[in-house]
Amino acid sequence: MIEQAIDNAWAFVLFSIVILGLYAFALLILLFVGLLLRHAWRWFTRAYWGSVIVLVERKALSRGR
Repeated sequence: MIEQAIDNAWAFVLFSIVILGLYAFALLILLFVGLLLRHAWRWFTRAYWGSVIVLVERKALSRGR
């Protein structure tokens, strides 16, 4: 009976380690995706936002003529 309790405890410990490992892996994936989105947003705002502002200014100035 004690051996069975010890086996059950080890099974629970092993299961807990596997579940914590999966959660840690999922958290790392989420952090990596967040960093990718942050990098993409910075690139998008630097590459396109200035050209969008210039385009809108040109349209506004051309309509006034």
